[in-house]
Amino acid sequence: MRRLLRVLWRFGAWLAFALAFVIPTIALVARAIEQGVGPAGGFAFGARQWGLLARSAELAAGSAFLCVILSIPGAALLARCGSRSSRAIMFVFLTQLLCSPMVYSFGWERVLPLGFNPYVRCALVTALWAWPIPAAIIGLGYRQIGSSLYELSILDASRCRAFVFGILPALRMHFLVAAVFLFVLFLGDATIPHASALIVFSTELLGWATGSANVIDTLWPATLVVVPMLALMIVLYFACKNFSFRPEHETASHGPPLFLWGATLVVFLAGCVLPICTLLRAHGSRAALMVAFRVYHQDILWSIVAVLVAGAIVAYMSLAFAGGRLARVLWLWPIVMGLLPGSLIGIGLVAAYNRNLTAVIYDHWFIVSLAYVGRFGWIGIFSGMAVARLYRSEVIGQAKLDGAGGGPLFFRFVLPLCGRTLAACCAIVAVLSLSEMTASDLVRVPSFQTVASIIIEKFHRFENEMLVALSMIPILAALPAVLLVSGKRWDTAAR
Repeated sequence: MRRLLRVLWRFGAWLAFALAFVIPTIALVARAIEQGVGPAGGFAFGARQWGLLARSAELAAGSAFLCVILSIPGAALLARCGSRSSRAIMFVFLTQLLCSPMVYSFGWERVLPLGFNPYVRCALVTALWAWPIPAAIIGLGYRQIGSSLYELSILDASRCRAFVFGILPALRMHFLVAAVFLFVLFLGDATIPHASALIVFSTELLGWATGSANVIDTLWPATLVVVPMLALMIVLYFACKNFSFRPEHETASHGPPLFLWGATLVVFLAGCVLPICTLLRAHGSRAALMVAFRVYHQDILWSIVAVLVAGAIVAYMSLAFAGGRLARVLWLWPIVMGLLPGSLIGIGLVAAYNRNLTAVIYDHWFIVSLAYVGRFGWIGIFSGMAVARLYRSEVIGQAKLDGAGGGPLFFRFVLPLCGRTLAACCAIVAVLSLSEMTASDLVRVPSFQTVASIIIEKFHRFENEMLVALSMIPILAALPAVLLVSGKRWDTAAR
């Protein structure tokens, strides 16, 4: 019986992995080969497309540069904080990242004066949303170096010169890793530019995917974005291979100065609190929220079900594959899929399941969950690493020596120690999926419409009150995930 349950456990994980990653990839490649390896008749790549590609690269580079600059106070605060302050910093970082960037863009549209440059606004919103990412990379790098370098530098220079000429050069590799990672992240994103009324290359890909019956019409131009992104990720891999983020020195006992707390708080207020409060003050009302739920309650409930199922699938796969030898190879697939534009994942699912034998999946809401798993399955790597580290720990080894195995080992040791991590993985995937609109827009089902697509529809129709009311759904959904993750001590886990 135990062996049967173990086989079913692994079979379910392999089935979910095949449905979300393997089958859509094979179907996408097969459909492209079937229609021809070259551009089809409907494909057109002229000056407009080259201009959109250049615009995407410029926006990504400018946003990454501004994001790194804005993250310096948060990185310095993270580097010098102790265990008591780590939860507050984690709460700020996660609140900033998990709240929908679409809402930030709508809010900043009302904060800035009418006629403000949309490109600058898009770069500003992008940087103010993603600054915790480089702050974490640079801050953990500083913790690895330790405070001794800074304390030695201030013996011969002022605090400002010691930081600029002592700390920053020592962290140049961490700055480079953060900038390259952000550039890759922003290059394939269409959410913030779309909410800023800007057309970029990713939105053009989405238009090709919805308007052309030939897969190659989308796959061929997408290589102009995917190939550089994969090359940059390979560079990141070799750059990160030679240094560690684990802190080798204790932080200073006196803690970070007050101006670092103040600067980080200002960036957080400008990036998160200000746009949301402005949006609520301009168009928010309890009556609009009640009307939105009454009109779209079925879509909202089914959207919540779809994102929760996607999060549960990712957590399930990370747990099932954690102790396997093929885990490192398997998780390369979700990483590559996460780098692809969402339109490619969408047309891969369409090519895989828009058939007579798989029409049940194609017309079912479950295909929307598969789209979310394809987009955010890479997040399961982090929870999988935590579970794999637990399997290699002395606690599990001692339990096995005492005769524990199978179900008792799993329910008495693995779940109590990693249950919070798996729940956090599920919550983060679900929250991010609520704002996803590229892949899910191509696999629409007749039973419901996703919250993100409804929000974008209200944005284009200038229905501001309904837009604000629906935008509160991903914001409110982010708070439980933030509390779940930030309530755990993360600084000791990195050691």
